[in-house]
Amino acid sequence: MNKAKKVFYTVATGMVAGMVLGILFAPEKGAETRDKIRKIKRKLGFGNDDADEHRKALEELNDALIKELAIVKEKMAEL
Repeated sequence: MNKAKKVFYTVATGMVAGMVLGILFAPEKGAETRDKIRKIKRKLGFGNDDADEHRKALEELNDALIKELAIVKEKMAEL
């Protein structure tokens, strides 16, 4: 196995392990966490208008990430 594949598998394994551990050891229920996020959002002054702007930015980011993922898949296929 070449070096790029080893790095990819190591990073992927670390990400999966991190997600699993995060879920297993989360100190609060999801509803409580979302409630805290909403309170922080209000304190910082983010309103509904800001939510629309953030949604648009996230959609653009999502599109860019999909394109980058396609490029990564192509390069991985070449390996």
